[in-house]
Amino acid sequence: MGMKRYEIVRWVMGPLKTNCYMIVSGGEAIVLDVGFPREALEIADFILSRGLKVKMFIATHGHFDHVMGFNALRRRLKIHIPLLIHLNDIELLSRAGEALRKYFGIELAPPKPDQTLDGGEEVSVGDLTFKVIHVPGHTMGSIALYSEEGLLFTGDTLFKRYVGRCDFPESNCRLLGDSIRRLFQLPLETKVYPGHMEETTLEEEFLLNPYVKSVLENW
Repeated sequence: MGMKRYEIVRWVMGPLKTNCYMIVSGGEAIVLDVGFPREALEIADFILSRGLKVKMFIATHGHFDHVMGFNALRRRLKIHIPLLIHLNDIELLSRAGEALRKYFGIELAPPKPDQTLDGGEEVSVGDLTFKVIHVPGHTMGSIALYSEEGLLFTGDTLFKRYVGRCDFPESNCRLLGDSIRRLFQLPLETKVYPGHMEETTLEEEFLLNPYVKSVLENW
């Protein structure tokens, strides 16, 4: 049996229990969705202890609980690692500090993006390549990352037995339905790593997620 070509490490961050993921392969890493600063320090210590080269940070969308720990992580690592986010969530990212203050009374400046995504790009880490899929709905700039290794990081678009909220001003329920349908064109055995809650598979959600069933039946 061959060695696994990658490792996925998860941290559950802050009061909203946001999932931050690190994808590790070949001594390199990509970090997704660093939501709060306290746990960001644990992530930095993990990176330093393993001697990993972090290629990039990626935000699956611009909500504060997915982005407000990136600055703390950069400071601890003492290196500027580029942050990538979809161009349609740039403005939402710029308001993430206001949202954090409103909900938790914490004053922090939001991170600034270094590169924008449009959907369709490929990002690589070690032996793995991920395709960026634009999945608007929860926010207009939500993305998912898919690898033919059978891995799918869905942010807040698809959860275990649930889908992303689409009742925010920056949301669109019709587009969320379109995005869910797009994700279910991928192989059903694909493993899903969502922005909150536990991991699942597309097959499980196809069979057991009532929201997904409703969306697919009305296709």
